[in-house]
Amino acid sequence: MARYPNGGIPRELLHRRVSGGKSDAWLMPGTAEKYDRLVELGRQRYGWTPIISGPDDAYRSLDRQWYYWNTLPFPQAANPGTSSHGGEYNGWDSGALDIGNWGVIGKSAFYELAREAGFEPNYFDWEPWHIIDWSPWTTTPAPTPEPDPVEPEEEDEDMKETYVWWKNAAGKQQNLVYATGGNGMADYWESNNGEYNTRVAQAHNLAGPTAEISESHGNALLKKLAEQRAAK
Repeated sequence: MARYPNGGIPRELLHRRVSGGKSDAWLMPGTAEKYDRLVELGRQRYGWTPIISGPDDAYRSLDRQWYYWNTLPFPQAANPGTSSHGGEYNGWDSGALDIGNWGVIGKSAFYELAREAGFEPNYFDWEPWHIIDWSPWTTTPAPTPEPDPVEPEEEDEDMKETYVWWKNAAGKQQNLVYATGGNGMADYWESNNGEYNTRVAQAHNLAGPTAEISESHGNALLKKLAEQRAAK
């Protein structure tokens, strides 16, 4: 059902467009958006700019409907309160426009563009210039902006993670401190002295956790350490 009675839309809810390069035409927000789309399509495809015939050939207030009723011969003006330009027609929202230069591109092309822009042409077949927007309050929602990418927080250079130990084939404990710095690179310290390694771990905030691993795993870590140091 219509949001406002015919001809009774408050002016502050309407959007201004220039008609014919000189006069103000007032449109409901959804109709203004569709008219802008019609202009865009016309310029892109035909180098043609649709022009609203006059200031009352978009939204037409009840006062202006009475003016035309009293000044134009029947049937050129609709009964006041019944015009499809009044924002309501037969109980439904209605945003009608009269495009004065529709014939420049021809009826078929004009109707095609009007439909693509969201209007219904040829509702009154005796008025080929007359197009109607049946959802004049509906506008396209603005696109939701993409959130700014979240930069990963830099880790504290002193932040360390864990250390491990294992026993070699002779049963002697082998310790390896494993630490990760803020640059994402891994640093390693090694020693056969468990007590020394524990102090190194504690100095790097590695009070725990600790883990026992297999000898083969330990040898793999030592190999990685050697490769890392060789690359430096």
